[in-house]
Amino acid sequence: MRIPVPAFLLLFAVLGFCVPVVRAADEQPATEAAPQSAPQSAPQAAPPVPQPGAESPPVTPPAPQPTPSAAPAAEPKPQSGPLPTQLPAPQPANDQVIEPQVERRPVKVPHIPSNNFEVGIFGGAYDTENFGTNAVGGARLGYHITEDVFVEAVYGQTKVSDATFRLFLPGGIFPTQEQILRYYELDAGYNILPGEIFIGRTHAKVSAVYVVAGLGSTKFDGQSNETVDFGLGMRVFLADWVSLQVDMRDHVFSMDILGTRKDMQNIELTTGVTFFF
Repeated sequence: MRIPVPAFLLLFAVLGFCVPVVRAADEQPATEAAPQSAPQSAPQAAPPVPQPGAESPPVTPPAPQPTPSAAPAAEPKPQSGPLPTQLPAPQPANDQVIEPQVERRPVKVPHIPSNNFEVGIFGGAYDTENFGTNAVGGARLGYHITEDVFVEAVYGQTKVSDATFRLFLPGGIFPTQEQILRYYELDAGYNILPGEIFIGRTHAKVSAVYVVAGLGSTKFDGQSNETVDFGLGMRVFLADWVSLQVDMRDHVFSMDILGTRKDMQNIELTTGVTFFF
């Protein structure tokens, strides 16, 4: 059977118009469902190739689908409160303070009396050169300028005998066998070793070792002789107002005996009691 040429052309045009329309209808639902099923867009179908001699309606390309982008990272919020401080390290539960069990003994702090004036008496032995040793006694009055420096006035008296000279010298040296020797001296002293003296294991007394020196006058055999004295002493406080005192002093003066003037060294060793007020 022969098909006429006009009918063949008409059939070809109808087929060319229907095929693109059917394809476009099939692609539209797939494009709308693509964002819900998968983040990636489906591949688009190739546009139909136009046939020569046939008119085809314009085909609208599908709109580009937006691709989902990654959500922006959350920025850290600024801290408004104070920075946290370092917590102290926990103490161990079994840490205990050890208290030593030491028995405290009572200690009495030594107290140097603040009284400045002193009055004392003393007694001992006075060795007069060439005339032997005899008993001596006297008194002293002092004033403490500071805790270490003091001044004192001293009066002493002893007897001197020429009994030895009378053994080989008729009539002796003195008008009478015994003469009174008196001395007056003004001295200055300094405490060189203040401290304590211990009596047994439980008692301690305030003490001071001092040096003393001064000038004075010695009246002997009707003569007044300038005297220089110096020595060493120790004072022990029995209480705040009384002390026991030991002194060793040398009294030096010049005297004319048998027509010859001679310097005499007279050693004195005494002990006494001094009261402070």
